[in-house]
Amino acid sequence: MRTVTSIKHKMTYAPFSKYLKLIAGLCSFGVIVIAAINYTVNPGKIYPSLLTSDSYNKPPPKEIIKQLVQSNHGVIVQNDTWNERDVKRALALHPTTAQCAVIGSSHIMQISSVRQKRSLADNCPSLINLGVSGASLEDYLALSEVILRNEKPPRVIVFGIAPWVFNFDRDQRWVRYKQDFFNMRVKLEDKYHSDKSSSKLALVRNLISREYLLRSMQLMLSERTLSIENAQEFDHQIGLDDPVLLPDGSLIYSNKTQMNYFDSKVSATDFRIKGTRWLTEEAVELFTRLVRHLQQQKFKVIFVLTPYHPAVWGITEQPAVSAMRIVESKVHKIARSTGVQVVGSYNPNNIGCTANEFFNASHGKSTCLTKLEKISASYHPLTE
Repeated sequence: MRTVTSIKHKMTYAPFSKYLKLIAGLCSFGVIVIAAINYTVNPGKIYPSLLTSDSYNKPPPKEIIKQLVQSNHGVIVQNDTWNERDVKRALALHPTTAQCAVIGSSHIMQISSVRQKRSLADNCPSLINLGVSGASLEDYLALSEVILRNEKPPRVIVFGIAPWVFNFDRDQRWVRYKQDFFNMRVKLEDKYHSDKSSSKLALVRNLISREYLLRSMQLMLSERTLSIENAQEFDHQIGLDDPVLLPDGSLIYSNKTQMNYFDSKVSATDFRIKGTRWLTEEAVELFTRLVRHLQQQKFKVIFVLTPYHPAVWGITEQPAVSAMRIVESKVHKIARSTGVQVVGSYNPNNIGCTANEFFNASHGKSTCLTKLEKISASYHPLTE
């Protein structure tokens, strides 16, 4: 009887084992294909080229910025042809008469001093926008390091604080200018940090990134126009077929993005918030050191909090809401200790942004961003 049962067990187990091996094999093959596509297409240009000559060669970022700042209506962003971190790094190095440099994620990309609806007009009559997609703490350090090398930089640094910023490695794209990051970190902590663990691990993880794969597929299917094309005069509220970088580096979305209907019935999502780890004290300390270092170099620093859609705040149990409450409180605490002004709020009700003033769950329209200065808190150093 035991023998018969054992035989039946083996007969049942054998097909199941083969099924598991098949699934594991398909998954492994899929991961390899995704990694190969991301490495080969490489839309962010963060991996070494397999070819001696890069078939997607682009105009130098310095040339893009030269044409950008001299343009009347900006330049057209060509289908992920340019690496945005290369472009914004070049803009950070470009001598300017602008009073402010705005650093942050895509949440602040529309903050502008040249469009009809201006943002931060009270604090920044003129500005350059250095916002990049998914900006993390590492981006803040890298771009600050570049600004310090500018012969004629803006004297006000505006940090757009995203809810995930007080952590390390929340986005892998910062490795594009990893040396700038490590140079600044050495200045702040007076000790050398090896990039073997952080940046290289970030590069490996990025090979299987869904977001990077979508960018790779988009680049593969697009017409790659390598020339720098100036935009003609257009309505910023409608946009063009492609996104446009305005002369100050701020972004106008494509007309397709602007006209898309946003369903305000958002589901709970993490918005780059992982688990219940809203922030780490090590990251907070490093950011605070960065602020103090900039102040020692005679820069004024301002913190900006851009709101999320009211529907996001309606799902009180999701991680993003908890993170925004805790991080906003932490931002004000840092501001009190460093004497920094805080402008705006994650909560749209605090500044009067309505549901129709958002492109999506986390990106406010220019009409919303012009209201940021309705709520502002100024702090003096070393006061509680």
